[in-house]
Amino acid sequence: MSIWLGTSKQDITPFQPVHLAGFAHRKDPFTEIKSKLYVRVFCFFEETNKNPSLLIIADLIWWGSDLVSQLEKKIAEQFSIPAESIIFHATHNHSGPQTSRLFTSYLGIYSNSYIDFLEKQLLLAIESAKQNAEEVTVKKGATSSDIGINRRKAVNGEIIMAPNPDGLVDNEVILVRFETRCQKTKALLIHYACHPTTTGNNHVSSEFPGTALEIVEMKIGNGCIAGYLQGCCGDIRPALIKGDAFYRGEEEDVKRLGSRLASTVLDCFNESHWKDVISAKVHTSTTVLSLDFEQLLSDEHYEPAAYSEDLLMLEWCTIMKERVSVFEAGVPLKLRLMTFCEDLSFLSMNAEMVTEYGLKLKEKYGGRIIPLPYSNGMIGYVSTAAQLIEGGYEAKDSIYYFALPSPFSRTVENRILEAIDNLIQKKEREEYDGLSINE
Repeated sequence: MSIWLGTSKQDITPFQPVHLAGFAHRKDPFTEIKSKLYVRVFCFFEETNKNPSLLIIADLIWWGSDLVSQLEKKIAEQFSIPAESIIFHATHNHSGPQTSRLFTSYLGIYSNSYIDFLEKQLLLAIESAKQNAEEVTVKKGATSSDIGINRRKAVNGEIIMAPNPDGLVDNEVILVRFETRCQKTKALLIHYACHPTTTGNNHVSSEFPGTALEIVEMKIGNGCIAGYLQGCCGDIRPALIKGDAFYRGEEEDVKRLGSRLASTVLDCFNESHWKDVISAKVHTSTTVLSLDFEQLLSDEHYEPAAYSEDLLMLEWCTIMKERVSVFEAGVPLKLRLMTFCEDLSFLSMNAEMVTEYGLKLKEKYGGRIIPLPYSNGMIGYVSTAAQLIEGGYEAKDSIYYFALPSPFSRTVENRILEAIDNLIQKKEREEYDGLSINE
């Protein structure tokens, strides 16, 4: 057996002004479209049309958890592809529409009409990808980029959002290449960890990842579809620095950073240092871990009247008063492993994971596990135990935007790493059992 791959790319640029997601300072619908947004679909088969699996990548901030459930049902009905065989991944683009109803309005206002359009375009893309499947071989390469920098800096005993050149950062760029029998590159996946927050303007844009993809697709040619896989970039942003502070760039900065990443990718692409990945099927397995909170208060502690002059806190308290009982069991962190072979797996996570998680996973598993946060929903930031002690936006302040009742418990880091280890070991046992039966 061998892997077959079908690819597709559909325009998901909003057709009318809607609110964009990711920045609280945007108060109105977008005013301009700087570049188009796309959804890219990679449909894998064991053989022609057998046991399909989907990797869906969109120029969005995330796929809302509420939206994912809806889309999984639609895809199962129309294509008979089970939810367990799908990864919905987002580039974490902050210049596209909101896709979740679960957060405060400061992260962007949900548009029903846009979501209807997005669903329609996604289903068209899946149908198109299924129609052009070809047998492919898989290759893996790697290079590096210094576009991103750590954004957590200790100043006077507090963590502020500022450039920290001494902080952890993951500069690795991983490439996964899919070639047809005639050695045409059908698809190229690019994995890198950096917030696409070059600009905070109220304009639709696919940000620097979109710019890079457009250049790469044009240079490779022959209908190649390139996809950007966002890594654990929760505390990493573009290194746009003046003095000791960050600044927001303009469209020319988006193009400049995107061109830099594309040049890095293409230099690696044109080299001969590729590792063959021997794969005959795609295997998926899933586990769900409940993340508990530092503390949960009863609903009478969330009194909106106490924050009448702070609109964010007012909205947060109103939501908490309605929902706090829902959080008693914690929130579900969904981990899904999409495995091609022993040397290549994607690990999806429905959260904003800080960079230390990505680095630990790469080190422990020798680079064979590629972490994909911003996948299959969104629950909010997941920080390390040390960061939860330190504080700062990712660990504590973000809860008011993501409508969470409290920071997570400091125990979650070890529990997450243990759950990932168990998921990988389970997959390896299943593969061993399958080989034993076949023998």
